[in-house]
Amino acid sequence: MLGQKNSSPLHLNLAETYLELDMDSKCLRSFVRSGEASKLAVVLFNWGRSGPSSNRDLMVVNGVLQFLCLGNLKAANELFTKSQELDAQLKSPLINFTRFLLLTLERDAYPLLQSLRQKYHAVLNRDPQFLTYLDRIAAVFYQKKSQQGGMGFLADLMKGLM
Repeated sequence: MLGQKNSSPLHLNLAETYLELDMDSKCLRSFVRSGEASKLAVVLFNWGRSGPSSNRDLMVVNGVLQFLCLGNLKAANELFTKSQELDAQLKSPLINFTRFLLLTLERDAYPLLQSLRQKYHAVLNRDPQFLTYLDRIAAVFYQKKSQQGGMGFLADLMKGLM
């Protein structure tokens, strides 16, 4: 998080510009980097109303996990809480997983994180990126290496070159 606070207004401006241009993935990424969880919750709520209701939980959880990848537990909790306030129908096994994940990260409970990951494995497979996010979250909060093999650095390097 060090160094990101100074660029928060820039990322917020980028997020709002990407929102106007309908560049959803860049918009989400910029909102996360800005730390503006409440504003992101409103954007996700509006996106959820225009798309399939079965994907609303995916959008919220994606945002929460991205905040957590940056080590921003406060913003992740704020996004989760605000999203549930905006959408009382936001209920699913993936939302339950996220609630438990946030509680787990508030304490030093890496074994519980592993247990959650195993128990909710089928639900997490709805988005292949979620397991990668969980590896990053384990590294950020518990200083644990990736569970997806030793190719993490090489895969990241190759992704960056493409």
